[in-house]
Amino acid sequence: VGTGSFGDGRTWRALSFVVALPAVGVCALNVWLQQRRQQHPRAPFVPYHHLRIRTKVGVMGSGASSTQGR
Repeated sequence: VGTGSFGDGRTWRALSFVVALPAVGVCALNVWLQQRRQQHPRAPFVPYHHLRIRTKVGVMGSGASSTQGR
């Protein structure tokens, strides 16, 4: 079975280190710089009741509880 030009794992490893990791670093730097420059206060919490309708029976038996945040 012949491998194509991108069949070698070394090519993908090199692309990951040369392209993907620096791109993630640049994105993280951009977010960090934007957060430092623009400090917006958090909007006040508005309890929208239509978004909190619990009708399904969950894993724990109650529709109001979840497995996360216990």
